[in-house]
Amino acid sequence: MTKRALHFLTFSLGVLFLLHGIDKLINGISHIENILIGYFLPFSEYATPCTTCFTYGIGFMGKVFLTPTLPYHNYIAYIVYLSEVIAPIFLIFGKYVKIASAIISLYMIISIFLIYRNTLFNLNSEGALSVEAPVLYLMLALTIIFVRERDK
Repeated sequence: MTKRALHFLTFSLGVLFLLHGIDKLINGISHIENILIGYFLPFSEYATPCTTCFTYGIGFMGKVFLTPTLPYHNYIAYIVYLSEVIAPIFLIFGKYVKIASAIISLYMIISIFLIYRNTLFNLNSEGALSVEAPVLYLMLALTIIFVRERDK
């Protein structure tokens, strides 16, 4: 694979994931927390109030210190920000590409397990797999990890 094609793949994956991350920064990650609650994570009695603004979006800044407790799943849900904001920025600028792609790959495997576990082989109305887009993201990230640049 040529250098230009690899840069195009990394830039494309970075932009696509960053758009998802911007949505999570604006609207929060409460839906991801609900998925984690539904699977296996219990609530906690101790929490840091300053993290609430990331949970419920930027518009929630005024109520940050009014929340007494936050659950464990809140901290685990912050992996979304690492995977959808930080790693794509590294991909867009071409720095630490293999590490950023590995983070995205791991995130996509976990996402596929948590969200599409019951509908993994179901077809949607167009006849495609319901898990098609996440698998494409996963394969793109794995391709970036395993490709070798010949001309450095």
